[in-house]
Amino acid sequence: LKTMFLVVAGSLVTCWQAGAKDHLIGPTGIMASTSKTEIKVSSVAEGSPADGKLKKGDMIVGVAGVKFSGDVRQQIATAIDHAEAKGNLPLTLKGGKKVDLTLPVLGVYSKTAPWDCKKTDAIVTRIADQMVKTKSFVGGQIPVGYIGLLATGEQKYIDAVKEELPKQSWAKAPDPAVLAALLKGDKDLGYIGWYWGYQMIALAEYHLATGDKSVLPALEAYALTMSRGQDPAGIWGHRLATVKRNGRLPGYAHINNPSLSTLIGMQMALKAGIDNEEIRKGIARSVAFYKTYSGEGALPYGVHDPNTRIFNNNGSSAMAALAMALSGEKEAARFFSRQSAAAHDIQETGHATHYFNVLWTPLGANVAGPEVSQAFFKKGNWVRTLYRAWDDRFTYDGQGQKACNDDGSLLLAYCLPRRVLSITGKDADESLWVTGEEVAKVVGLGQIDYSKLSNDQLIACLLY
Repeated sequence: LKTMFLVVAGSLVTCWQAGAKDHLIGPTGIMASTSKTEIKVSSVAEGSPADGKLKKGDMIVGVAGVKFSGDVRQQIATAIDHAEAKGNLPLTLKGGKKVDLTLPVLGVYSKTAPWDCKKTDAIVTRIADQMVKTKSFVGGQIPVGYIGLLATGEQKYIDAVKEELPKQSWAKAPDPAVLAALLKGDKDLGYIGWYWGYQMIALAEYHLATGDKSVLPALEAYALTMSRGQDPAGIWGHRLATVKRNGRLPGYAHINNPSLSTLIGMQMALKAGIDNEEIRKGIARSVAFYKTYSGEGALPYGVHDPNTRIFNNNGSSAMAALAMALSGEKEAARFFSRQSAAAHDIQETGHATHYFNVLWTPLGANVAGPEVSQAFFKKGNWVRTLYRAWDDRFTYDGQGQKACNDDGSLLLAYCLPRRVLSITGKDADESLWVTGEEVAKVVGLGQIDYSKLSNDQLIACLLY
C-alpha cells in the first residue's frame, strides 16, 4: 500500500473553500457572520430558540462563560452539542449581556457515537419524521432524500419511500429510441452525468430494501446507457460521449465527481441483480482508470494529475473508496478510505460547492471501519451540528444546490451504524478496517504540520 501521506514543498494546503458570508448556527435559528472572536447576528428565524432573544446586529462573544478564540464556528458547535444535554445554551453578548437559549433536549453523544448512541437515534427520528411530514425528500434530480430514509432501516420510513419513489419520472425506464438518439448525439438530456448515478443508487438500494422489481427496467436502462456513453478511459462528464463526437466527451472532457457516482450506481445495478456483460465491462474500465490514483494523491476535478496537496476533493476520495470496495479492490479501497478519514477538517472545501464533500466523506471514512468512523465523527461532526436547523431540517450551508436533498445527507451520516445500505456498510469488507492505535494515526494525518518535520520524520510518515 502506497502512503496516503502527501507532501508538496513540505506543506499541506487545502483547496478553495466555498461558503456564504453568513452561516447557519445550528439549531439556534441564527444566521451570522463570524470572525476569530465574534459571531455577528444577521437574522433570526421566526419561532426558533433565538427568536425574541437576539436581533440583527447583536455580537456574540462567548458561550458558557468562555470567550471565543480561534475557530468560533467549531467552538459554538461544541457548545451546542453540550447544551442539548439539558436544553440550555448560555451566550455572552458584547458589553457583557447574558442570553440563554432553550434548545430541545436530545441527550449527549456516546463515546462511540454515532454507534450505540441515543442522541444520534433521536436526531435521526426528528429529521426523518420531518422529511416524511413535509415530503421534503420528494422530487429533485439527485434523490439523496430517498436514499437517506432508506438508510434508517425503519419500516415507516421505507414505506414513505415506497409510496413516493415509484411515482418519480426517473423511476420509469426511458424510451429506448430517446436513449439511442442520446448516444448517437442527436438528443441532449442535460447534465445526466450528475443525475443518473444518484438515481441508479436510489433505485438499486430501494429494490434491495423492498423487493420492488418495477424499478429494475429503469435501473438497467441507465446503467447500460452510461456504460455505452463512456469515453475510452471509462469516464464521463456533464454529458456522455457520443457517436457524432467519435466517442469523445463534450465540453472540457471528464469530471471525476459525477463519474464516480455513476460508477457506484452501475455497481449497485449489479448488486440489485441486473446481469449484463456490457455493464460489467463498463465498470471494469472505470475501476481500472481510478485505480491509477491509488497511492498517488487525491482525485482532481477533471483531467489533471493526482492532487498531492489535499486528501480529498469534494468527496471524491470517499466516492473512490466506496467504488473500490464494491469492486473488491482492497489496496485502493484502503488508500482512499484513509484519505477520507484524514480529510475531516476540510469538509467545507470543493470546486463550486462543498455539498458532495459533506455528503460522501463520512461514508468514505466508514469504509475503514467503525473505529475510524467514530474518530471521524468526533473530529468533523461540528459541520453537521451547525447545518442541523432548529426545525429539524438539515440545511446545506454553502453555495446552494437546489437539486440536492440535504436532510438525506444528514441521515446517511448518522445511519452509518445501522449498515442497512450497501453505501453505508452493509456487507462491508472487515479486512479493510483500521483498529486500535492505528486509528489515531490515520485520522490525525490531516492535522500534522509537515513543514516542521525533519527529513527522517517525513520518511517515517511515508513509510507508514
